[in-house]
Amino acid sequence: MALDKTFAAGEILSAGDVNGHLLSMWIPIDKRVIASGSAVSSVSWQSLDSNFRFFRVTLFAIMTGNLLYLRLNNDSGSNYSTQYTLASGTNTTSSRVTSQTQISCDSGSAIAGQPFECLLNISKPLTTTKAAVLGRTVREDSPATIQFGSVWSNTSALINRIDLIAQGGTMYGIFALEGMRGV
Repeated sequence: MALDKTFAAGEILSAGDVNGHLLSMWIPIDKRVIASGSAVSSVSWQSLDSNFRFFRVTLFAIMTGNLLYLRLNNDSGSNYSTQYTLASGTNTTSSRVTSQTQISCDSGSAIAGQPFECLLNISKPLTTTKAAVLGRTVREDSPATIQFGSVWSNTSALINRIDLIAQGGTMYGIFALEGMRGV
């Protein structure tokens, strides 16, 4: 079955049946523009609709601190594990961390004062005890790119809160959250 509908700019795509599979597209949930004079130490989305099983967080920001963290459902227990790959120029390095209290979106790379872009895809399609996070952070001042895959192992609860935390400083920029309903 071909998808041949042309969508108008800004039109929200609703769920539909495609070859027996329910199709849902990204739906804008929230967008925040935080000016440098109003910098914050965290950005939180709370009381998220339980019909969303997939989330996409996009941000372009500048921080005064060095580290950006992601936390799900306000869980600060040692329930996160992450595999990182850092590509900078002709060098590539990998590392793995387990039993972390949150996900580092920059693998400890100093980003203070530098513009950076971060894209996070978060999925918890079923009421299992694990959620997956795939991310990419690109610093604008260097050719460094950090890619990572994380697992949150905690509870069968669906994701109802997403926090971005600037450790040791503040951040400002554009922060957007989109969701996709479960199938």
